[in-house]
Amino acid sequence: MLHNFLVRRLRRDRGAAIVTLRREYHGSLGLSSAEAEDDAVIYYHDLPSELRAEAQARTWQDQSMTPLDEPWPLGFWPDVPTRVLAGRHDRMFPLQFQRRVARERLGIAVEEIDGGHMVAMSNPAVLADRLEAYRLEGQGGGADGGR
Repeated sequence: MLHNFLVRRLRRDRGAAIVTLRREYHGSLGLSSAEAEDDAVIYYHDLPSELRAEAQARTWQDQSMTPLDEPWPLGFWPDVPTRVLAGRHDRMFPLQFQRRVARERLGIAVEEIDGGHMVAMSNPAVLADRLEAYRLEGQGGGADGGR
């Protein structure tokens, strides 16, 4: 949900600039224009080949673009505990971009995790541990570094 909020706001505010930025970012990674259009290269680059093939065979890839195309219906982010956890090697949304958007839109820092765009598939145990730590902190078990 946070991802959709941030991207919708960015698209509404900046329009086609994201396309140019993404092209520049992919170029900085040494990706050709063909590679930059290849889902395996962008989304699944850090998955074992068998898992990559299984993920690409799933029907969710025909997902609706409505969450990215429609404006966010609220004028601000709700006052709820919020964290931004980003994959260090995300080829869809570069870490530097995610840091800037989280700082500008939410006033919080991004926390990093090893992995790309599909970090839940490439690094599930570490992600689960991090999410559990956040849950425990939310119950008063630690300092809340989020908002």
